[in-house]
Amino acid sequence: MNSWIIFLLVLAVGGIANIVCLPFAIRLLAERNIIFTIVREGTAVAIMGAGDSGFQRFVSCFRGKTLNQGTWDVRDVNIAPDKTWWQWIVKFFGLSGVHYLGIPGMQSIHRYKFRWNSLLQSEQEGAQNAGGIYFKPHDDWLRYILLQEDVYYARVESAEDEGMVPLNLDITLRVRIVNPYKALFVAQEWLEMTWAIVLPSLRRFISTKSWQELSGNLDQHEQDYTTSIQGDLDRLETTYGVKVEKFHVIRVQPGGTRATMYEEAATKAFEATAEAKKIRILAEAERDRIKAIYGEVKEHGELGRMIRRLEALEKAAGGNSNTIIAAPELVAIASSIMEAGRKRPSKEA
Repeated sequence: MNSWIIFLLVLAVGGIANIVCLPFAIRLLAERNIIFTIVREGTAVAIMGAGDSGFQRFVSCFRGKTLNQGTWDVRDVNIAPDKTWWQWIVKFFGLSGVHYLGIPGMQSIHRYKFRWNSLLQSEQEGAQNAGGIYFKPHDDWLRYILLQEDVYYARVESAEDEGMVPLNLDITLRVRIVNPYKALFVAQEWLEMTWAIVLPSLRRFISTKSWQELSGNLDQHEQDYTTSIQGDLDRLETTYGVKVEKFHVIRVQPGGTRATMYEEAATKAFEATAEAKKIRILAEAERDRIKAIYGEVKEHGELGRMIRRLEALEKAAGGNSNTIIAAPELVAIASSIMEAGRKRPSKEA
């Protein structure tokens, strides 16, 4: 009897230990992609046959999103509370991102080469400086595809405007994958396919504009360009599962060996325009002043003209020079006084 009790106790303790250790064992296996795998939030993983031989299914981890089985379109789902005991256990042990992979050696995770440029806020290790704009090139083998929106950077060099001025443009695309199967397996590399559609058409669009025009209202030109290639963007989404949410021009500047000359010319033109505007404003102000003052002078006739000359004499007297200013009115007044003095009879007479 005692031996049976001991056996049952050992069995119970072993069972409890197995239950407690099982989540840790699953995690260790998932980290090594054995039977299980870990899927990061906002991503999807393609499960292939032995030796990456053929696509079988996707597993994803994206809160509020799911993949339609068969079509693999990303769609929204309601976030429901955990109702089953299994969901509660998975969440309790932190296994939410762990998914079943398959039989070791028979199912594998698809790996692919992916190249992109990420925009940085400041100079960091591995960053490249594009005239004050920092970006980092990436060339990695990935086991997942991002379902979240992300921003990708590119630099367009020596795109000629309508005046044959070579321009460099720094642009970004905000992109979202709406069908991971099409992005991974219909296109050879979905980002290169996206740039292959955007960049040539962008060069054609720039060739119809001037540098000054492009620099003046970037938001409107971004919208005009997006509208001009909307058909291509729609086909990109339906055929390759890539949705371009936003096209953005960060900067437009002259390129090539004569870039400094173009910038200096533009600066001088801007300064000349600003100076001409200043002169025009001052001239208009002076015209209004003359119109107001001399309108009053004209209204008061000879008296108004004499007052203006006296004001000028008073203003000149406040200077440091000894310039003699002629005042005809004062001379006439003095002459009249002297003439009146000569005509006055003397007291002796």
